[in-house]
Amino acid sequence: MNRKIRVYMSSVAAVAVVSGGIGLAAVVPASASNAAATTSTVHYTAAQLAAHKAQVAAKAKAAAKAKAVAKAKAAAKVKAAAKAKAAAKAHAKYEAAKAAKAKAAKAAAAKAAKTAADKAAALKAAAAAKAKAAAIAAEKARRNHAPKPPVGSPTTSPTSTPTVAPSPTTAPSPTTTPTPTTAPSPTTTPTVAPSPTSVPSPTPTTTPTTPPSSPPVAGNVQPNADNTGVPAGTVLTVYNGDLTITTAGATYSGLDIHGYLRIQAPNVTVKNSIIRGGTGNNGLGIVSDVSDAATNFLLEDSEVVPQYPVVNLDDVKGWNYTLLRDNIHGSVDGLKMYGNNATVEDSWIHDLVTYAHDPAQNNGPSHSDGVQILSGTNLKVIGNTIIGQPNSSVIITQDNGPVSNVTISGNWLGSQGSQQVATIKLLNKPLPTLSGITVTNNIFEGQLASACQILDSPAVTLVSSGNVIGATNATAKLLRTASTT
Repeated sequence: MNRKIRVYMSSVAAVAVVSGGIGLAAVVPASASNAAATTSTVHYTAAQLAAHKAQVAAKAKAAAKAKAVAKAKAAAKVKAAAKAKAAAKAHAKYEAAKAAKAKAAKAAAAKAAKTAADKAAALKAAAAAKAKAAAIAAEKARRNHAPKPPVGSPTTSPTSTPTVAPSPTTAPSPTTTPTPTTAPSPTTTPTVAPSPTSVPSPTPTTTPTTPPSSPPVAGNVQPNADNTGVPAGTVLTVYNGDLTITTAGATYSGLDIHGYLRIQAPNVTVKNSIIRGGTGNNGLGIVSDVSDAATNFLLEDSEVVPQYPVVNLDDVKGWNYTLLRDNIHGSVDGLKMYGNNATVEDSWIHDLVTYAHDPAQNNGPSHSDGVQILSGTNLKVIGNTIIGQPNSSVIITQDNGPVSNVTISGNWLGSQGSQQVATIKLLNKPLPTLSGITVTNNIFEGQLASACQILDSPAVTLVSSGNVIGATNATAKLLRTASTT
């Protein structure tokens, strides 16, 4: 069945109107000479219309499919970009973790190397101290025509339980020193101390076979290996563990103490003995008197040296003590005074050690001094040999409190280290002034003998005379700085 289509022609195009609907007919350009609309009739079959409709639908479907494909491609591209970004982020995280792990490994290796270096230095210092102690003992034995005393360093670590304890004897002056009430007579059978921290049960000790060297007159006879420490021929009894003395007036003699010595009672005497300390740094010294009740402690004719040297460990620390004819060496500081009534006299303080990494010095090198005074009054450093430390022979600060009434006289002083600023250093820090210091008749030797012997400031009240440089006998130099705060 044919349908009639009326076509309206104009100068632009032709539009066909089909009975029963509107369809697109052929576009017939209008004649240029006929501007008016014309009308003509074109006949299309149903098949032609259907074909045209199918063609239009196919084109629409193809356009939709192309659009979907384009959309899918765009989505895939976005997804691929996100995946690439995630992969890049994961790789960056992996590389960061890898770098952090490498950095941690490098730091661990550096720490291990530093620890190994410190341990090697400590072992080297211990070996040197052991060799020197053996040489000194041999020399003493040779000069005194006596056999070498059996006082060598132990081959094993000290046990936690002390061996048979020494016998406290009556103090030298029986009229003023009470006999320990807890100790049996030296003639009784010895017993074993209950624990290392309690007062050890007494046993008889061996009387030295050779009397100690005659005490030198301060400032006249230079202390050395021959006239300080344990007298040659003394038989020593080994004591394993820390020895804490709480009996007033007790006297201990002839001990080889493989542990720390703690004084907690008045009028205690320890003589003719070696004190070696224990393992690790306990925050005190090998010998400590840090109790106000432990007055008048005397350590004489003895040796203090660490069997296990460690950073921050000093030989002697505290106050209310007198050191007489002692051989002190091998630790960071020879002794510290930070309280009243402390004296070191006719003693040999030498060969102190320094560590490359010391926590007390912000992990820098140790600041080793012969005698360090931090607070107190009535303090005396008389007739000693103080040599071989990297820094000052004697240094005064007021870090723990005021310092006054200090006598430094008749000593032989020197140094072997490049860190030393002055042989005697007098610092008023952190207080505004320092007074009551007397420095007389000292002989300066060693590296800085020709440089600065005494350092102070206008804030220090100092009495100084008779101090000379040993090599030339010239007057020692006093360097007064603007401030030592």
